[in-house]
Amino acid sequence: MFFYGQILGIHGHFYKHSEPVTMMWTLIITILSMSGSGMGWTYQYSNKTMNWTEAREWCWTNNYTDMVAIQNNQENDYLVSILLDRTKAPYYWIGIRKINGSWTWIGTNGTWAPNESWAPNEPNDKLNDEFCVEIYVNKANKDNHGKWNDDKCSKEKHPVCYKEQCNKTSCNGRGRCLETINNFTCVCESGFEGNRCKTVVTCGEPIPPHHGRIMNCSGPHGKTSFNSSCTFRCLEGFNLSGSPEVRCNSSGLWDAKEPICAALECKPFFVPDGVVNCSGANLTVNTTCQLSCVAGILLASPEVSCTVNGVWTEVWTEVWADDIWRRVRVLSGWRPVCASNNISISTSHYGLYIEPSYDFCLATPWVSQGK
Repeated sequence: MFFYGQILGIHGHFYKHSEPVTMMWTLIITILSMSGSGMGWTYQYSNKTMNWTEAREWCWTNNYTDMVAIQNNQENDYLVSILLDRTKAPYYWIGIRKINGSWTWIGTNGTWAPNESWAPNEPNDKLNDEFCVEIYVNKANKDNHGKWNDDKCSKEKHPVCYKEQCNKTSCNGRGRCLETINNFTCVCESGFEGNRCKTVVTCGEPIPPHHGRIMNCSGPHGKTSFNSSCTFRCLEGFNLSGSPEVRCNSSGLWDAKEPICAALECKPFFVPDGVVNCSGANLTVNTTCQLSCVAGILLASPEVSCTVNGVWTEVWTEVWADDIWRRVRVLSGWRPVCASNNISISTSHYGLYIEPSYDFCLATPWVSQGK
């Protein structure tokens, strides 16, 4: 039976590939039981040596993402702690390379390369051809242990690879996945939160306005969740004041206050030489007004009501014309008046004409004959 050794650290899995060696079954079972299902980057290295380009290809061939990328001092220290200690060269290639004059991590496009990460007097770029980097793992050499050294890419060293644990489903398609030691974290998009961005931000139930109702609440993640919207409508006789629609934002708040439903009001009026007595202080829908005259006769209807459309009921009156009483409707813009008996009425094919005209209408002297 041939076996490739496996090492597990706090950063996830670490695998050592070496030349095949014969192992006892008991040893294989013991080491395989350490593999677990740890989160975070998985590392792999080989006891074989190769140049930097071959090392990168070796990582790809073994289904790893790329050569190892280091994001901070904590990851650097962890990597050194799990790599096999070596008393002399060759050491380990890591995935940073000088590109256009800048040290760049080829697997992540990162540029983290602080001065304290380099060994003393490094990088020195001898002969202007040291564009690749190795990491020293030699506990006996305290000055260089865990430090970096630039070197010729053609030299042969041990490859170290990594495999990303982040994938398209890690954050449920609602955030950006970041690899960390022994885990990964999700930076959620606006409107999402919680473990792996599973939770959708929700807004409280909107309050229906008095004299109104909520017509509909809908959205891609639920009725009152992020990006949901609710629409409002007022009952007959009431006018909506405010936004007719509110939307749940990424902060869990509706983007506008719930609207209010204000009662429609008819325009106020007065009767010259007359009295108006209304059923309420405000001329809102269903308000009725009684009309009476101090002197003379009342040509307009004795009672008008404010309709649900915010206009007064039509004004009818009876006039004497052509030796008969005719019931006529005053046109729009009417003004109820108290008129004396001495009014003149004549007929034509246009309708009835009444003088003086200001006794009946604001906008026009014409009235139309009723049925």
